[in-house]
Amino acid sequence: MAAAAGLPCSAEVHRRQLLSLSRQLTSPRAARLRSPASAGRLLQGLNEDCQTIQSAIGDKVGMTIFNLSTALVGIIIGEANNG
Repeated sequence: MAAAAGLPCSAEVHRRQLLSLSRQLTSPRAARLRSPASAGRLLQGLNEDCQTIQSAIGDKVGMTIFNLSTALVGIIIGEANNG
């Protein structure tokens, strides 16, 4: 079909993908997913997940990064003064 229409194969593939995407976006199911209620539930779930992760990690990761970077800078400065 692509050759008969004078379109390269990749152009035909792109056209089919765009048609499929436009059908999916205009379907009634997609309209329900775009509703403010579902967006609110999604954001609430993401917020709860982030709070769970943050409470599990706590300040441990931040303090570990701070301590490692302080040690690394101390070693670099010590080597620079000796060299």
